[in-house]
Amino acid sequence: MAELPASDLPSMVHGALKVIDQVTAFVKAMNDLMERHEDLQLRYGRLEREHEEVRQQYQEACQRHEEVRQRHEEACQREEAARREAEETAESLAKLRLAHEALIVEHEVGRGAFQKLQAEQDANHEGEDTAEALAELRSAYEALIVEHEVSTRALHQLQEEHEALLEGRRQIMEELGTVMNLLRTSAGSVALGASAAG
Repeated sequence: MAELPASDLPSMVHGALKVIDQVTAFVKAMNDLMERHEDLQLRYGRLEREHEEVRQQYQEACQRHEEVRQRHEEACQREEAARREAEETAESLAKLRLAHEALIVEHEVGRGAFQKLQAEQDANHEGEDTAEALAELRSAYEALIVEHEVSTRALHQLQEEHEALLEGRRQIMEELGTVMNLLRTSAGSVALGASAAG
């Protein structure tokens, strides 16, 4: 094998050192790339888990939103039914009040006629016809009193039912307000979940 001139040794050493430096730099770059690759894999795994959590939260928010929407519809239906029932009760109450007032007038008229006839009987003692008429009028007057008492009780009962309906309607309105607040909150959560999932 031919020997290299001594003058070529420095250049060869320099070349070898240069190659070693390049290999060292290459190995370092490969190690850096491997570390970055591992970091990226860890970040990707973490992002996948976060994405799955956000997706589940979004689905739960959508489910809550649907439940609140159904509760809102049910509350609206209950409120509408209570409103119709309250209107019907108010109408019945008005009719019964008119009938009650008419009974009061009839009661006053009957009592006046009864007192007048009783006074005539006491003053004139006109006999059996007057006594019979007085007995019939007394029976009619007593029946009118009974009817008046029944009508009064029915009126009071209907008034109590009307007040109960109004209270039920008030409670339904409060529940409807609560449901509306939940619906707005749920809608905000769904919007936030949708933007995060996107």
